[in-house]
Order: sequence, then C-alpha cells, then structure tokens
Amino acid sequence: MRRASADFERSRFRVEVNPQAERTLERETRRWELANPGQQSQLPEEHAAALAKLASHPYVGLHVSGHDANYRKFHLRRTGFVLLYRIRPRLRTVRIVAVVPEASLLHRR
Repeated sequence: MRRASADFERSRFRVEVNPQAERTLERETRRWELANPGQQSQLPEEHAAALAKLASHPYVGLHVSGHDANYRKFHLRRTGFVLLYRIRPRLRTVRIVAVVPEASLLHRR
C-alpha cells in the first residue's frame, strides 16, 4: 500500500524563479521597508506561500491572454503584486518569469 504523502510529493511540480524575478522581489522588499521604517515587508512571506501553492496546484493562476495556455498569473493579494509564470507540464516545472506590481498590469486587462 502506498503512503498518501509519498504520492503527494511525486505529484508536486518543481518551482524555479527567474533571476530577474528574484532581484525584483528583493528590490521591492527593500523599497517597502525603507519607506516603512521598523516594519517588515510581507512580500517575501506571501511569495514563499505562493510558490508552495503553485508546486501543488500549478493551474491555479489565471491564463494571460495573448499567450499559450501554460502562461499564467497569480495574484499576491496582500501585497498587490502578481507572479507571471509558465508551466512546463512534461517537465513538471513551474517557472516564475516576473514579479510585477498589479497596478502596472491594469492597463493590460
């Protein structure tokens, strides 16, 4: 008999973060913390939670119009950022290609 947790681990996707997206995350975190002295940004925590969610449910994000079905966006509601990502089903991989402020996407809806 198989263990459910072992099956779950095999069903997970690997999540990779583009270096440019990682730099954006770090820059936006620093910018927020400089603007709010003594407070810690919620962006890194929300980003980490989103990566865990995408590893187990890669199709949870919304399809980005004008792209193939595997190009999606996931909203980070607490911080107002969006993760743009591509799913590679055969490789069981999710690649975060960009972290952008949601406001910059409003004109593209």
